[in-house]
Amino acid sequence: MDELRTVARPYAKAVFDVAISSGALTEWSEFLKHCSSLLENSEIKALIKTPGLNKKTVAEVFYDSAMLKFEKGNPNKKQFLNLIQTLSGNGRLNIMKELHKQYDHKKRESEKTTEVTLTTAAPADEKELKTITQALEKNLGNKVDLIVIIDKSLIGGAVIQTGDHMIDGAVSTRLKSLTRFLIN
Repeated sequence: MDELRTVARPYAKAVFDVAISSGALTEWSEFLKHCSSLLENSEIKALIKTPGLNKKTVAEVFYDSAMLKFEKGNPNKKQFLNLIQTLSGNGRLNIMKELHKQYDHKKRESEKTTEVTLTTAAPADEKELKTITQALEKNLGNKVDLIVIIDKSLIGGAVIQTGDHMIDGAVSTRLKSLTRFLIN
């Protein structure tokens, strides 16, 4: 995993620089996300791993698959193709997920946005989510991109996580703590 991070870092920086200069941060993010999801496809994985296959052919198939979700007149398509050809030529299409992750991190930093995951036992209504988002924005000093996950095993309460920081207010965690306390 550390190797993937290291290999992806210069590519992510280069893509981010291109996206900033062309004013296409969101388009690049969407493209990288779609390319990352292509790596879940068993046929694409097999294509990338096929020994002796022409790297240009691999790049063309990967690019054509990636561009199915984008309009034909996309002004960034030449740069998208260039990235795919470069990665394929260097045998690095497998780093796409890590490249996307690092790119989005740089994008969020430039937009002063923090990604926060809210895991709850039950769905929260829009008013609650807005209140939580506003409180987080005030405490973090950044805009918040709130990702909500429903996990019924929490029983109740919620877990809020951003980066390495976590606030665990789940009922299941409290019950586990109480059980440990009673056993000891």
